[in-house]
Amino acid sequence: MRKIIPYLYIAFGLIILVDTATQVLANKQVYKIIFSWQTESRLVFILVKSLFAFVFMFYGYNRLRLVKNK
Repeated sequence: MRKIIPYLYIAFGLIILVDTATQVLANKQVYKIIFSWQTESRLVFILVKSLFAFVFMFYGYNRLRLVKNK
């Protein structure tokens, strides 16, 4: 199970990035960031969602390196 978890983190980060791209291309008036946080700015939406995605991907990458070094 320890070997699968880093890949799940990376996959979750990629899912967030794909979801962000599809929502931006839909050209909505209000973007839902997370839970009840909403914004009208497309740039803020992209920045916040990308930050979340890269945090998950970075954490998954670090855990993957730790698993492979053991």
